[in-house]
Amino acid sequence: MKLQELPPPYRELAEMRRVSESELLIEAFSWDETPEGHDFWYDISKGGTPEIPAPSLEEMDYKNARQGEFQEPKTVEPTLIGGKTDTEWMYLFAGQAMQGFMASYAGATQDPKVDVVADKSIEYAKALLTQLKKEAI
Repeated sequence: MKLQELPPPYRELAEMRRVSESELLIEAFSWDETPEGHDFWYDISKGGTPEIPAPSLEEMDYKNARQGEFQEPKTVEPTLIGGKTDTEWMYLFAGQAMQGFMASYAGATQDPKVDVVADKSIEYAKALLTQLKKEAI
């Protein structure tokens, strides 16, 4: 399939990823080396219309804004301060919770079970994010 045959917004995204002069989607860039991954581009090459990952949509919006074609963000959920997405906040909060758990185990005699600590950290991160959103409204 040629890049020019792709429907928007897939064509725009493919053009952003393009590293060669080839007009063919399969030759324009290495599918595996993109944030969307091989399966995403393979699906498109077969006529599919997979959901574009949020970070890729944000990257496209940023590129358009830099070219003077500002578009409203495609996120529907409000974000907390700092312009981070909920996913970014979740990673931050979960990492901080896990550091706290691991620090508390450092002085203890028991060996932490990392999978249990990770699950608890994610649980606390979700609870914190939910509570912060309630407080922000």
